[in-house]
Amino acid sequence: MVLAGVILAASAVSVVRELDPADVPAAAWARIRREPQSAWGKAAGALALILVGVLVIRDPGGALQLAAALLGAWMVFAGVVTLMRLLVGPPVADSELPTPRELGRRLIPPLVASILVVALVGTAIGLVLDGRSGAEPAVASGPGCNGAVALCDAKGRGGR
Repeated sequence: MVLAGVILAASAVSVVRELDPADVPAAAWARIRREPQSAWGKAAGALALILVGVLVIRDPGGALQLAAALLGAWMVFAGVVTLMRLLVGPPVADSELPTPRELGRRLIPPLVASILVVALVGTAIGLVLDGRSGAEPAVASGPGCNGAVALCDAKGRGGR
């Protein structure tokens, strides 16, 4: 879930800042390769490389799974960015922006319709899943345990 939130947030930022998803791997690699200025930074980087190397040696399958997960997350990111750019459309000039009144006229009908659809679907789901709408369970009314006297003897109650 956290990964989905991060992907969605990064996609939204990329639409606003015109970040190309193809540039993300190169930027990440440049950040990894950048050499720290301080001795503490260099030492921390060396220890991180040693730790990652030991983890890869200890669990090469896990390292491949992590690489596959990162590649998949980047693909989802690129796809979401493309869809969001299609939804947002090309940038518009300030003179082309609608007034608040025009915007309200455009947004209120779909908003009301969406709320009604959500309410109707929720009501329908509630009615379908409501246990009270089903038939009453059958209750044994015959003599003995659970409608059969033989069952009373089987449980050792001797209910005759």
